[in-house]
Amino acid sequence: MLRRLILIPALFLASCGLDNSGPPNIVLLVVDTLRADHLSGYGYERETSPFLDSLIERGSAFEAVAASSWSPSSHSSIMTGTYGFRHRVEDWGHRIQGDLILLPSLLQEAGYATGTFATHINLLGTNEQIQYQGRTVDPVPAGVARIDEGLDVKKVLPPGSEDLVLALGAEWAAAQDRPWFLWSVLFTVHAPYDKYPPEWDDTLFTDMPEGGERRHPFKQSRFDGTGGIPGSVRLGDADTEGFYINRYDRSVRAVDDQIRRFWEALEASGDADNTVLIVTSDHGEGLGDHGNFAHEIELYDYLVRVPLIVAGPGVARQGHRSTEQIRLVDLFPTLSHMGGARRVGGLDGVDLHDTIFLGAPVGGSEWAYASYTARTRRRFMLRGRGHKLIHDAVGRSWQFYDLASDPAEERDLTHGGSLSADDRSLLEEMRRGLLAMEALHAAGGDPSSPELTEAQRAMLRDFGYLDDE
Repeated sequence: MLRRLILIPALFLASCGLDNSGPPNIVLLVVDTLRADHLSGYGYERETSPFLDSLIERGSAFEAVAASSWSPSSHSSIMTGTYGFRHRVEDWGHRIQGDLILLPSLLQEAGYATGTFATHINLLGTNEQIQYQGRTVDPVPAGVARIDEGLDVKKVLPPGSEDLVLALGAEWAAAQDRPWFLWSVLFTVHAPYDKYPPEWDDTLFTDMPEGGERRHPFKQSRFDGTGGIPGSVRLGDADTEGFYINRYDRSVRAVDDQIRRFWEALEASGDADNTVLIVTSDHGEGLGDHGNFAHEIELYDYLVRVPLIVAGPGVARQGHRSTEQIRLVDLFPTLSHMGGARRVGGLDGVDLHDTIFLGAPVGGSEWAYASYTARTRRRFMLRGRGHKLIHDAVGRSWQFYDLASDPAEERDLTHGGSLSADDRSLLEEMRRGLLAMEALHAAGGDPSSPELTEAQRAMLRDFGYLDDE
């Protein structure tokens, strides 16, 4: 294979701690449904993630905010660096806007080999008939059109085959003679929380966690976990939180083992020395909080606050656990910079390259936005300055939380809360900003739309979502 010449500025290479051999390999592992607060490296009391914890010690950990509480919209935001009002993926089968370039395409253009090795067949589909565990899996069209655009290689297997696809990914990476980008979406932690060794039911995380004795009714709906246990989560007649939390935590430990084995394969091939590894998630899981199981619909932190771990050559402040808020939409400009790709305009994310490799403070917008607009629901969230505002545009209700004093979001300050003058002023500012974001969403992301008033455009500029262009 003819090696492509890639011109990378010397300053970029120095800032990444690399020599003149070229840019780093990049691994993006997205563990579907992984809550940040169920990783021991993020303060969880159970040792669920020993390998990921070790990655933090030789890298950095951040608290990231997802752009949505379910896969189609959130993954589209990761791959485009834009929010839902720009990429327009609000449900399965929706198509990413045609003028948006995807991260694999941009890195491919910069000279990278690009491949995905995943077990999320609803998201990425399968391009061949697969014989797996004695059954035939027919090709499945991708649930989000264009999300895999720009990939040289695509291998998608059913959930439960994470070790296999990661081994295939490591084998593919070792065969490359140029920098490579490997993207994997792993389904290990997703309901029904059964992708771990069965003997762990009797040997790992068997005690009842605090609050785990609470019981919940079963729901008729397969996926809607608000107010009960849906069919996508339910196992037999078990109806207590603790039963499902234990299984979820075992699943987290299982994916930690899978990632460890994958990294050991990269080390064995010699690729790990020049590889930056990013581990994150598209959203969290309810597990009974606010009476909610599964995900989707709600925009509480247990659904939109996800881990983001970066490890590899040149990562600054190793062992650092940052409490500064970043967003998953920031991954696109950050990884494209890391790969020496051209700069793309019209993004909602900001470049965190200097934060990761030089230890600089997080720059760009201090506000994180998220939305859930599938089917008949329209919910929006604005998070920043230690407070969070959620708007149910269908139910016409608002929720306002002080995250510093109430991280579990149990005390809605719009109902009987005693607001200081400063908090009241902040609430009104956030309300105007969120309504402007919703108007931009309704206008299809077009800031020139007559649906937006000049006051709304000014508010969007203040919030960092519109520039002079």
